[in-house]
Amino acid sequence: MLLTKANYFANELGHEADVKMSWISRFKVRYCIGKIQKAGETAGVNMQSVNEWTEGKLKDILNRYEASDIYNADETGLFWQMLPEKSLGFIGKEYHGGKQAKTRITVLVAANMDGSDKLPLFVIGKSKNPRAYKNVKKLPVKYTNNKKAWMTGVLFESWLNKLNSKRRLSGRKIAMVVDNCTAHPQVELTNV
Repeated sequence: MLLTKANYFANELGHEADVKMSWISRFKVRYCIGKIQKAGETAGVNMQSVNEWTEGKLKDILNRYEASDIYNADETGLFWQMLPEKSLGFIGKEYHGGKQAKTRITVLVAANMDGSDKLPLFVIGKSKNPRAYKNVKKLPVKYTNNKKAWMTGVLFESWLNKLNSKRRLSGRKIAMVVDNCTAHPQVELTNV
């Protein structure tokens, strides 16, 4: 389309030369045009509300805590059977992809602001008793399961309640900063 339009404008402006793909390549480099991948939902965010929250209310709340008492938690999906989309290979040999495996687990990661305390990972899978854990006596993570391997409000609240009652906090009061997600219900706790 770009090549067709460039030829149209060249003819309209009185240029006789036929525009080639090399011109398009140089045009893209000149104006920093390339392949991109859209991510996130920034189009749906009201930036004025975000600025009011971060510069007002959030700042007031966090000013009451030391950096070691401000925690952040977020979930990420780990597609542990999925192969990378791009890789290295031999030129001239054909490589065919199949349907990508979408087997996933969800991992909740949390740490404090100064990095001195990283909470144990909270992993959510589909299997109640995964075969891989058959002879494992103790996992280095907290593991639970549900049908879709997603975080739910009940699981998140249970995780927060356990954190609230742990000796790890030893009477400290902490601020837990999380994103605006339906799985993150607002709860009132004594230490969190």
